[in-house]
Amino acid sequence: YLVVVVVLIVIVLIGKAIYQRCTQRQEGDEQESRFHSDGLVIIFLTYQVITQMANLNELKGGQGFDSPFKGFIDGIEDIVTLDFFNLFRLSCFMQGNNFMAQLILATVWPAISLVINPICIRVLKSRPSIGERPPIGQAMSDERMERDWLLITIMKYTNMGTFFMWPVCIKVYVSAFMQRCFDDGEGFDHQVCYMSADMNQVADMESNGYKSIVILAACALAATPPLLLNGVYLCILPVKGHVEGRTKRSGVSPMVDFLINKWKPDSWHYGLIDFVRRISCTSLIVFAPDFQSQMFLALLLALGFTLWYRERDPFYDDVTNDVHNIACWNIVVSAMTLLLANYPLTDFIRIL
Repeated sequence: YLVVVVVLIVIVLIGKAIYQRCTQRQEGDEQESRFHSDGLVIIFLTYQVITQMANLNELKGGQGFDSPFKGFIDGIEDIVTLDFFNLFRLSCFMQGNNFMAQLILATVWPAISLVINPICIRVLKSRPSIGERPPIGQAMSDERMERDWLLITIMKYTNMGTFFMWPVCIKVYVSAFMQRCFDDGEGFDHQVCYMSADMNQVADMESNGYKSIVILAACALAATPPLLLNGVYLCILPVKGHVEGRTKRSGVSPMVDFLINKWKPDSWHYGLIDFVRRISCTSLIVFAPDFQSQMFLALLLALGFTLWYRERDPFYDDVTNDVHNIACWNIVVSAMTLLLANYPLTDFIRIL
């Protein structure tokens, strides 16, 4: 119930901040008329992190949130994690290993992104420039954006999909290595292990199904850093000067505006740091030895990033900084709640 009260307070405060952002333009933004939904994106990503932390803890054998907050989290999980496999009940159309089907779907989008972006950029660069030379802070002329709108739109939504979905895809990859072991009653220290994400699949490398899952997940994980660096090299570095020289939130390029418009011109790289933060708090923690250590690591990461952001104030305006600060503390409280739920009171007394 304490968590529910905290969540309600956070929702009220974030709603107030968003209302202020809607009704008051920040100094230097007079020429911008559209409302930037930074607060909504922050809320979305915050609960994406919280739901995945709880899910990973349960996969490792720990306890998730208690009711009534658990009902709220379960209700929004498929939406905020963009889990289309469960959202549209695709398992009903699959036969055999459902996790393998989910893993294949999780590797499709990064692969598509790897193919689409270089092709679109190559075609875009091969077309002649038109229109007047754009000012600093705008990478392409209005005439060129109007002429090449299809290529730009494809790249924009490809990059947006990667930004929102990739941490969720990585969580699927690391889930392939999580196991639950049970005593099979055949003697001392004799156990049978199953995949935590799919208890129908025996976690045995002699099984062709499990071996294929591990190989595909390992390849997808190994390809993640090069794909991320490739996206930065293709889409951000060519317009870095415009990003750092801009005098308003957006307008650099539709392909990267969604990533940099929340941040100050000299803090654009925090968009990538935030990407790493989401991966760290929802995927890297899985390599902790047990679920207690996992949630303790998640708490340390969440608290560390929260304090770092608070001291840096990297967002474009004070309102967005406040919204993000509240959202980060919400993650800290959630991680602390999961940690308390998975540690017996006697352990805490002994630690103290």
